[in-house]
Amino acid sequence: MDSYYTAMGPALYKTQDAGQAVTAYHFSLMKSIVHLGDSNLEIKDFNKYLSQPEAREFQDQQHQILLGKGILQAIGRTERRDFPNQVVKIFINGETQKNLVNFYRYLNKDEPNEIRKLSVNNYEVYSSVQAEEQKRLIENYDEHVYDETEAYLTFQGFRERMLKEIDNFHSDNTTYPITQAWDSLRDPLVFVDPAKYLEGLRATGLFPDGFPESLFYQKTVQPEFMPYLATVEEQGKKFEIISDSANGEKIYPYLNRLFPDYLKTYSRGYDLEGNEVLSPDPSTESIYKQYKILVPQPELFTAYIPRPQFFYDVLYPSLTENFTEHWIQNVIFNGKDWKNIKSNYGFEPLQDFIKYNKLYELFDLFYLKEKTLYCIDVKAWSLASGNRLSQRTLEKAQKKLDTIAKKYPEFTTARGLLLNLHALEEKSHQYSPTLFSGNLIYFNDYRFPVESSILRSFLFPKEK
Repeated sequence: MDSYYTAMGPALYKTQDAGQAVTAYHFSLMKSIVHLGDSNLEIKDFNKYLSQPEAREFQDQQHQILLGKGILQAIGRTERRDFPNQVVKIFINGETQKNLVNFYRYLNKDEPNEIRKLSVNNYEVYSSVQAEEQKRLIENYDEHVYDETEAYLTFQGFRERMLKEIDNFHSDNTTYPITQAWDSLRDPLVFVDPAKYLEGLRATGLFPDGFPESLFYQKTVQPEFMPYLATVEEQGKKFEIISDSANGEKIYPYLNRLFPDYLKTYSRGYDLEGNEVLSPDPSTESIYKQYKILVPQPELFTAYIPRPQFFYDVLYPSLTENFTEHWIQNVIFNGKDWKNIKSNYGFEPLQDFIKYNKLYELFDLFYLKEKTLYCIDVKAWSLASGNRLSQRTLEKAQKKLDTIAKKYPEFTTARGLLLNLHALEEKSHQYSPTLFSGNLIYFNDYRFPVESSILRSFLFPKEK
């Protein structure tokens, strides 16, 4: 049973067939799971499966099928009104062009027989979209693969050196200014002006030649270039490089990770009486405001496309870390400077890693209140909303807290928080007297992003 035919939901006038549509959708899901090699999933677990990250590829594919079939149906309706000597002009905007490229790509790969079934007008659109997409492909693709491979090797080589320098820093055995280098890499300037950010990296003199150039792909002279990812192998290692729709294996989802739709655009809307619809939680406005301060122009990253290694290892973690840091100072502590925060609340950031060098990079953020050290690790969880972290992750975090207590007995308590930036549902777990986890942002019943209670509860524990 082809997913092309089974993914569509029932029409409004066929709601009585909703059960049949759900069954068809489940058959489509089974086909996807078998294709992926996971045949142990039972039908009763499908809804749970769909909420997990592993199902994201399936959901994205079904979304593309729905968009594509909707466009095909709209084009087909023009033929119903056709009459002799009529000239039909079909205009395709940029967003529809992207959707059709992805949809045709799916059909050519998984349902090639459906191309032959296209109606006359639909086939004309198909031919036109394919011809237009040829203009947007990367020129001299073999040379491009070579350049991307060199960029990967340059980035990975220096990344491995920096990790060794961190170990040496912990052992008091380095002269390299590792803290300055890491701070330069995670400078929030990258979200405001990538060009100045790269100039700043070069000016430090801390990075080898070619390293700043390895971070972004900037050769996109094609209009509306949509980056894909392709897997290549070099020196016995497989890794992903930026590609195009003709050579790539999947769409590169960096923009959706960096700029989720709920943060990128904010339209409150209006009710039937013309009143503006507001989130009942005031933290929603703060989320949009702080995000806009940090990332004022998301469209910059359509010209500066972060290469996947830089994106996943540095850029995205930097976004979550900087957002959390902004949130603590600007929202929780009402935008006061740290001198006033210490005076009024007793908190101050711990940033003296010359004295506390063994703390460096154990967690992302450290705050000190009297003799209690608050350690926050801002991370993207590997499990879906509602599921707990893996035992290995928890044991690793607890071991870090135990190390801090052993190395620095001047701290009476070291509390740790594993914090996800956002999730569909509110998470708040306590694993030990000192280790907690949760997410900073979740979605309320109105689908507005709101602040979770976990961070405030972590910083201001209630007396028992």
